Amino acid sequence: MINKKTWLFAIILPLIGVVLIDQVTKFLATGLRGSTSIGPIRFELLLNEGFMLGSMTHVSKLYTLVLPTTLGSILLFVFFVFQYFIPIASVPLRLGMSLFTGGVIGNIIDKICRGYVIDFIAVESDLINSAVFNLADAIQWLGVGLIILGILSNGHILYPINQRRGRLWIEPSYQMKYCAILAFAGISFSAIAGTFSYTFLKFMSLELGVLGTTRGSEFLKTFLSVYFLLTASFLMGLFVLGVKLSHRSIGPIKSFESYLLKLLNGEGGQFKLRATDDFKNLEDLADKYYKYFHEGTSLAPDPLLPGQSTPSFISETLEKSVLDISELLSKSKVWIIFYRYSTCPLCAVNLSDIKDLIIECKELGVQTLLIYENSRDQFPSDPDNPYTNLILSLNVPVIFDKDRVVYRKFRSRQDSFGVAHFMFLKVFFTALMKGYFQTKITGNFGRLPGHFLINKRGTIHTAFYGKHFTDHIDPIVVRNFARQVD
Repeated sequence: MINKKTWLFAIILPLIGVVLIDQVTKFLATGLRGSTSIGPIRFELLLNEGFMLGSMTHVSKLYTLVLPTTLGSILLFVFFVFQYFIPIASVPLRLGMSLFTGGVIGNIIDKICRGYVIDFIAVESDLINSAVFNLADAIQWLGVGLIILGILSNGHILYPINQRRGRLWIEPSYQMKYCAILAFAGISFSAIAGTFSYTFLKFMSLELGVLGTTRGSEFLKTFLSVYFLLTASFLMGLFVLGVKLSHRSIGPIKSFESYLLKLLNGEGGQFKLRATDDFKNLEDLADKYYKYFHEGTSLAPDPLLPGQSTPSFISETLEKSVLDISELLSKSKVWIIFYRYSTCPLCAVNLSDIKDLIIECKELGVQTLLIYENSRDQFPSDPDNPYTNLILSLNVPVIFDKDRVVYRKFRSRQDSFGVAHFMFLKVFFTALMKGYFQTKITGNFGRLPGHFLINKRGTIHTAFYGKHFTDHIDPIVVRNFARQVD
């Protein structure tokens, strides 16, 4: 996002300056009589009723007067839109656009006020023999050169991939409402301007005595058709502008909302908006919230690391006994496993794979603690259920943390795209073959697995955060931890 200084000195002042210089030089040029030469430059007054460099002078005024002035107005609108949406400062590019647009507007003013453009400069030498032009024409070419220079210098960051949000329609209902308001304003103004213009032209046709004639009818029909075409084009432009503007406003808000949800789920990280986003103050607000949230909840903002103290918690187990992690650590080392929910077939496959390892660890003085993200009532009570048989056969403490209190303390991660991994299908079909079928999802679908090896001193030996649904700690790491003398 460019600052006010760049807007003033690279956009507004150059645009106004070019128009003023152009009009002053043209006013002085009206006093020219005959031809005057200074070296290769010749000064001669020419009233150009055509297009650039005196071309198409015999074409209808509809094309040499009405069309250029209308396109000039559209150019001015597009100019400010582009200046607003360009994502980088790039002074050459912005200055070039200002010079080019200022030159065009200078000539448009001539067309509107005089019906012709004042040209008064020509270059004549052995190498160059130009048509007569004005200072605005020369500045336009200078502007084109600066635009090309800006694109060549900064083209790779004009549309930065890392600044994209992925899609324009972030919140369709809000954005459609936003575009509808802009469109309504555009339609209202077009209706007012069209009514005035049509009635004024009809009155003038009556005064001139052409109303009711074939020429007068054709004149009004041409006006209406062109006017409706321009109005439709302008409304389409407003719609596109509305989508882009609403994207800049709703995008940061949705990103901030997503950031807060991640924070509540124990995920840290810095909140950073895109360079072109509005509401940049949300970044400072997020930093303050990030700090005070973790201070208020006594939760560290970053993932747990080896050597850190184990977060304290007291929970009720499956057998309805109270488990205090501090008391458990005073008796043995602990292996805490965070699964998704107690009916997750992928979790069941992993638990069945490490069943013997859990028994081996228990014999070596390591108690395993299973934590599931659902309530005790949602645990399968049928004794013939394969999930129930598997979990109960291990005879280890099981905690159900529906409110995710313990999950947050250990900074458990979640990512719904964790399902998109090549191992998912293999483990899923293994679950089906073992009789672990997906029933009702009673926890967070995107919850990723986590494993924590904790020694008797209450410090973390290993903190493992799964990167996808089937990503679990290496059994060798667990076995070495169990055999290690604490």
